[in-house]
Amino acid sequence: WAAPAFSVSFFRPVTSFSLRLDYWIFRDWAPGYHVTSLVLFTIFLVLVYRLYVRLDLPPRAALWALAVVALNQAHTLPVEWIASRNTLLAAVFTVATLLGLLGWRRTGRPTSAVLAVVCFLLASGSKESGLVVIPLAVLELLLGGPDARCDFRVVAARLRRDPLVWSLVAMAAAWLAFYILSGYGAHSDM
Repeated sequence: WAAPAFSVSFFRPVTSFSLRLDYWIFRDWAPGYHVTSLVLFTIFLVLVYRLYVRLDLPPRAALWALAVVALNQAHTLPVEWIASRNTLLAAVFTVATLLGLLGWRRTGRPTSAVLAVVCFLLASGSKESGLVVIPLAVLELLLGGPDARCDFRVVAARLRRDPLVWSLVAMAAAWLAFYILSGYGAHSDM
């Protein structure tokens, strides 16, 4: 079904380390790998709920939204299939990055900024989709906060002045450059 010249090569060091750690702990005991996935999914759900609360959703709405996320069939594969651990790790670290960004924006604490940067790197090192944090961070910056309904020029000025978002953009560009120049990704003659 694939062209003979088609090749795929991924660089996912966080996911590889996670699976290696499972092997060191559980060896050939497969249920242990599933326990790790269930623990990661639980952490994901806790972080998602915290994100909803941090976004100022009413508690009841946050719980309903959490239920929708928790029961979404799209999460079945990453939780039950060990080889899809990359998706689960990227989701955990993406939500943690957004929490760090919100914490930085609301409190200005450097620890929140460091959390955002570290979790962004972990999300990107888990799976390529970890880079989705960049548009989400820009979107939150444009739509969130007390002056979200202000003049677009005011909100755009916020974007230009946010050092954390621009740091993440620079890291994403460096990551993509490394990834592409190192020959990772999908390749085809077509």
